[in-house]
Amino acid sequence: MNLPVFNLLPNEHLLSWLVRSYKLSGNSSFLNFQNKLGIHDRHLCSNLVFTQALKRIIYQIEEPGNVIKYHTNIPIWQIATGRVLDNGNLNSLSHANEARHFGFGFDTSWHSCRKCRQYDLDKYGTTYWHTSHQLPSVFECYKYHCMLEKGVKPIENLLKEVLPHQVIAWEPVQSHMFKELKYWQCFVFKINKISHDQPTLVASIQSQFFEVFGLDLNYGTDYRRESAICELDFQCFESFLGPELIKYIFRNYTDLTLGGRRNLLDVISIDPICFSFTRNPVYWIALAYWQRANLNFD
Repeated sequence: MNLPVFNLLPNEHLLSWLVRSYKLSGNSSFLNFQNKLGIHDRHLCSNLVFTQALKRIIYQIEEPGNVIKYHTNIPIWQIATGRVLDNGNLNSLSHANEARHFGFGFDTSWHSCRKCRQYDLDKYGTTYWHTSHQLPSVFECYKYHCMLEKGVKPIENLLKEVLPHQVIAWEPVQSHMFKELKYWQCFVFKINKISHDQPTLVASIQSQFFEVFGLDLNYGTDYRRESAICELDFQCFESFLGPELIKYIFRNYTDLTLGGRRNLLDVISIDPICFSFTRNPVYWIALAYWQRANLNFD
């Protein structure tokens, strides 16, 4: 079975398009529809990007570069992988590697904007999940700058084949607002824009960070020395972000059941257990946010 020819809508997430395509196909089962397309993925989540479903669609569609750029959040993951990502090198990346984290403070379900939903219904006769609404840790709409919403019963997986207009009740993604959070979101948007316009620059942030702090890019070659460097710099990192922002980004940061306060620098950059894992971009964005003057992102 070939991919359907329904057009992607502006800023529509590729997995949202998959759901819409199914609904327009007349197929009796979403799983059966996916199987006919050669997709056997059950993890259609907003915070997983290197999934079998996304890869399968990207490789079968015309102009995959534009699809990656405008209909997935793969570009911002270049800060986490340390390399430019295109349709030619996605197979080496596994979504299982993305799950290695403390547990994020920000909501990771599918998000939507009330004004976008109304606009989309009026213009296209349907709603859809926007790519930019799913950027990690973002809480405002890229277009209208109003608060994003999540379902009161959060939509964690589009395997439920739900589009925004089918969500019964909504609530704000973030209830408590503070100025540091606004600054943080502006920086995330900035990194996302650069990841589209200058992917090589974003992909180089990891190596720049290691160079600034005298750490080994090969992860843990001299673990004791590098751990000592991280210990010395961690208080500065923690003080710069502040407790509220750290708690928003990393929910389990101060969870005593997990051993209490963690040294995020050590965990992010040199933890020998995690060398092979691709961490969520927010880890590296947090480091770039702290060191943005040294990295020329001011």
